[in-house]
Amino acid sequence: MKKRLIIGMCLMVFVCSCNNETDTPQNSTLAVSLNASNEIVQGEQFTVSIEVKNADSLFALSFELHYDSTLFKADTIIAGDLFIDPYLASNPNFLSDGEVPVTIGEDIDSIQKSASGTACSIILTSEGRGTDILYISSLHLIKKNGNDIDGFNTLSIESIEVQIAP
Repeated sequence: MKKRLIIGMCLMVFVCSCNNETDTPQNSTLAVSLNASNEIVQGEQFTVSIEVKNADSLFALSFELHYDSTLFKADTIIAGDLFIDPYLASNPNFLSDGEVPVTIGEDIDSIQKSASGTACSIILTSEGRGTDILYISSLHLIKKNGNDIDGFNTLSIESIEVQIAP
């Protein structure tokens, strides 16, 4: 009886130790996303963030955020945490007519092998009621040598529908 108990315990320990769960590999695919609330109140400010994941040796990026200028007014662009020492080229005069051009880059000495985080946030104020589709165009992700980031040619960015309530 004692032998059976010891053999059973050893078998149980062996079976439990062989049942290791494998870690799911982390997704290393390049991704860019546009994030914002889907519903806001008229007259309210809200933030649109541009997120980047797994950008290999990212030096700079540029894009244009499009919105309906009868529904929104662009207020401010704020650099995010994507770059260690960001340089945000912005001019308040460009924040008009339904398009916000953004160029943001990194100090040459601070380029990371893989970068993930918020590139920037754009603060908009709702000025009318209705629904709008916010989208990004003219996106460029650039390495220090001027080449596009690997995987850039297969990249797509979802637009966001925003409902403005009274």
